[in-house]
Amino acid sequence: MKITFSSPVAVGDLANRVTLNSLQLKSVAFNLAGPKGHPNVLVSVTLTDPATGYDAHFVYEDDADTPALWNQAAGEWVGALLQRLIKDGKLPPGDIAPLTQ
Repeated sequence: MKITFSSPVAVGDLANRVTLNSLQLKSVAFNLAGPKGHPNVLVSVTLTDPATGYDAHFVYEDDADTPALWNQAAGEWVGALLQRLIKDGKLPPGDIAPLTQ
């Protein structure tokens, strides 16, 4: 994924200013284990400009929107990843099922 800004954006500090036209997705991480006793989910997103190496990092944590994002993003790839871990001997064989509340 990539975002192209409507107009260029200046980032950095006075000594290291960079003008960006776009950023592309570098990483997304979900943490499903909120603070003890709280149902919060945390999502972390890093966007990057490969030409300059500039990274922008954003974190969201709540109990409504980020769990909904996880439910949309989880999809079949999570099961496929767990199957790969089993196949590679990193996890013992077992049944894979969606997480229930």
